[in-house]
Amino acid sequence: MSRTKSFAIFILIIIIAISLMQFQKYYSENQLSNCISQVLSQTGSQGIEIIAKDRGDKPILKGKLYLGEKEKLFVSIYKQCEVEEIQDFIEITSENTVFIESINIQIDYFNHLVNVKGTLKNQLAIDDLLESFNTAIRDNLTESNEEWTLSPNIIISRKVESIDFSIYVTLLFTAIDNIRATDITIENNQLILNGLVRNKEKEIETMDKIYQLFADELTIVNQLELVIKNNIEIEKIEIEPLPLPSLDNQ
Repeated sequence: MSRTKSFAIFILIIIIAISLMQFQKYYSENQLSNCISQVLSQTGSQGIEIIAKDRGDKPILKGKLYLGEKEKLFVSIYKQCEVEEIQDFIEITSENTVFIESINIQIDYFNHLVNVKGTLKNQLAIDDLLESFNTAIRDNLTESNEEWTLSPNIIISRKVESIDFSIYVTLLFTAIDNIRATDITIENNQLILNGLVRNKEKEIETMDKIYQLFADELTIVNQLELVIKNNIEIEKIEIEPLPLPSLDNQ
């Protein structure tokens, strides 16, 4: 066998070995991530992020849990999954903390950004809500052909009631096109409207739509501000011309 062929076979063996190692690494990471996901489902620990890629048997866990929930989760993971160590980035939430199911919507027209914050009961509620936002953005905010970004920051609390905010979002976006610097909160059966509207006429037009859509279910709190508080028609103001100065011959 020539030296060239031997070298080629040697390189091929190395490539195969590296590929097998990468496959084994990928398979192990997936197995570990799936195992931890199953434990999360068994223990009811929702909203926990798993980072297993390039972590070997030392995965990272992020999120928020009550102390008792966290201890139960860790015991189950160590028992059922092959981990050497859990890199713990889980924040402890007080058992006495009172969560109110709510959402806050901030629309940044300049940067084409929709920020969503709030507290919901479970991941299914979050998924339904985000789907309704994507639909509402597509149907109501794409006239300028600019790409919009949805930025969610939603936490899960099993202690809150289950409210279907997705219906509210779908209706809300059809009525708020006159509001800028938009900041809207839905909580405690209230719809709180903050933002800027151009003038009184636009405010009345907006609030008429809001009342038609939500007055039967929510208490409407209008905290909108006018850009033009005194809508004066300048062209109708009569200005008396000043007399021309006399020019004395010198």
